[in-house]
Amino acid sequence: MSSLPQDNPGARNECACNSKEKSREIEKLEKEVERLKSVMEIKNKDIIDTSARCNKFKKECEDLKKLKKTPGELLVLEKNEMLGKKDDIIYKLRKELHKKKYEVGNIIPHPCKKVNKTRFFDGVVIRENITYSEERKHRNSSISSFNLLFCPKLGLIRAINKDGNKKTKLGKWYHFRVNDSRRKNSGGAPYTIDAATTKKPHQIRPLRETEIIGSQVVLRLHTALDYGALYKDSFEDMHLNTILFSDALRLSIRNQLSVIHGEVKLSMRIKLRKDYEKLFREDHTTPLFEVISVTVNNHY
Repeated sequence: MSSLPQDNPGARNECACNSKEKSREIEKLEKEVERLKSVMEIKNKDIIDTSARCNKFKKECEDLKKLKKTPGELLVLEKNEMLGKKDDIIYKLRKELHKKKYEVGNIIPHPCKKVNKTRFFDGVVIRENITYSEERKHRNSSISSFNLLFCPKLGLIRAINKDGNKKTKLGKWYHFRVNDSRRKNSGGAPYTIDAATTKKPHQIRPLRETEIIGSQVVLRLHTALDYGALYKDSFEDMHLNTILFSDALRLSIRNQLSVIHGEVKLSMRIKLRKDYEKLFREDHTTPLFEVISVTVNNHY
């Protein structure tokens, strides 16, 4: 008689774990989709409102042009002056609409996903001279230490220091490709922060101003936020992704403003959150930066 197939508890547990991981990933992606929908709704509303104002002024201009036929030179000159003012307003509104920008943070891929070796990335060194484990040193004796970079499109990634030669420096921004020896894109593959390293980094102009205080990198950001953003606990930046904005700092800015609508120009100092590496390993979508000081700046 042929034997019946035996149940494999280990296989069931592995399937269950993979299923839970996929479910969590789907939930995060769904939340990200909803967030992007919200951004697009705000953008579309601004465009509709500005277009409506342009159409209104255009109609008024057409009405004024008809009045040019009204007898009397004085009246004609007055109407022409009004037309000129309306044309200036329309020009400014169109210019404002053209320059309107909506910054959205990058979506960092799952940390188990293999990185495309042909792509270029940008990043800033946030920590340097981190000692390798004895096991890693034994595998490659030329490796002395590594630096850690924040990359907006990858999260955290290492830059290897060989034989005491550092190719990257703290607080500097670099353009680079990635070495990634992983063969799998999911499941048990090591995280990008453990498996991938920078390849041929070369220094570029700072995408965000940096300064070194002690051994900590502090970034400076000059940005314009809508007044409504002063009631939210975070905002987005294209080079630093999501940035936490504390209640106390937002309240201090609101108390300084006499107008409660429109854009607010701000100058900020930003640093990495405490235990940022641990937070990133637990959830690669979590914000890694926070605002530590902010002032209203109408001159940049």
